[in-house]
Amino acid sequence: MVNQGLIDRINERLAALGLKARTASLRAGLGPDAIRSIQRGKSRYPRTDTLAKLAPVLGTSLEYLSTGNGPEHVNDDRTAHLGMQQRNASGAIARETPQDGHGSDPEMTGNYPKGDAIVGDSAPGQPLMMHPIPEQGGRNLPVRGVAAAGTDALFITNGEPHDWLLRPAVLIGVNEAYAVVAAGTSMEPRYFDGEVVFVHPGRRVGPGPHTFVVVQFYPQEEGEAPKAIIKKYERLTGVELILSQYNPPQELRFPVETVKSIHLIVNPGDAQ
Repeated sequence: MVNQGLIDRINERLAALGLKARTASLRAGLGPDAIRSIQRGKSRYPRTDTLAKLAPVLGTSLEYLSTGNGPEHVNDDRTAHLGMQQRNASGAIARETPQDGHGSDPEMTGNYPKGDAIVGDSAPGQPLMMHPIPEQGGRNLPVRGVAAAGTDALFITNGEPHDWLLRPAVLIGVNEAYAVVAAGTSMEPRYFDGEVVFVHPGRRVGPGPHTFVVVQFYPQEEGEAPKAIIKKYERLTGVELILSQYNPPQELRFPVETVKSIHLIVNPGDAQ
């Protein structure tokens, strides 16, 4: 299975600009096979910072490339800045992301909202390891994290899940699907502390009154598990991800280079 929507958007932009996949990948400062890996299904859900580098090369917005929403045609120096690579005197490419490779922003250190579900996996850029699942429903949906005793934190690993739940119909056949247990009160009355939240990594994310997401961030320190929050999705620009919460009402902004993934939360009763 491939992420056909993303592939179609990339192919349309390549055709519009007369670019080859290898050329566009290299111009974005990525490996020569970055786009081809997406086209072949080897990279179904590229990291946000990867798409942020491809977007300006493809003359489009990060939001359009990742979700299909937002402006398709962009000529914005601020957006292009995300895909820029600077060469040093020796001609080597010097990336604008921090040297730790995690895209962490010193101004964001310690700025993750308190009282939220936090999830993590074993390594930046690596998808969660999922056990093979049947096409029919069953107790085969992994719970990738639960709140630690006495805290609002939630940590998960790539290893054995904390628990297995009955798979709702909307997630049947979705190998990457998982569940987390919400912690804290920031999303009440939509999600309460201890409530199970179902996540579909492959579903398109776009603005809407009922679009809620699990957003995972890169680690801020070496050896630290990646963190994530459950929030309402507002919009994605070339430079920042904008979310909101209910309790207390607040708009939250994060630099796109700090964002590892944006996964859609689905309701058990949603149509497949």
